[in-house]
Amino acid sequence: MASERISKEDLEELLKTHEEFRKTVEEEDLPRAIMVDAEFHRLIGKATGNKVLASIMDALYKSMIEGWKAPLKMPGQPSKSLKEHEEILAAIRNKDGELAAQLMTSHLREALKALGDAGLNK
Repeated sequence: MASERISKEDLEELLKTHEEFRKTVEEEDLPRAIMVDAEFHRLIGKATGNKVLASIMDALYKSMIEGWKAPLKMPGQPSKSLKEHEEILAAIRNKDGELAAQLMTSHLREALKALGDAGLNK
């Protein structure tokens, strides 16, 4: 839905957030990377134009930031997440909703797997 409905302003904000995530990964600033990663996901929810989904993403962002920590603490995961974000962002920019949905599903599954590997998704 985000690929079909994203406004120019929301796309610019998403691009800016992605670049900030890239910087935090390169600088190995894990605390900041966690916050920016969560913001990236929140902005995609907002870009759908679906007020219910946007509200859910806002609530998750505010109340479940701890859930973003475990996957990004896994060795190599910040760089992997950065690559996955790049692919998702490209699909959104190209208005390829089907690909964006597939990539996001894979990205979230990988995050759940990382949580499981860390023993945190029980």
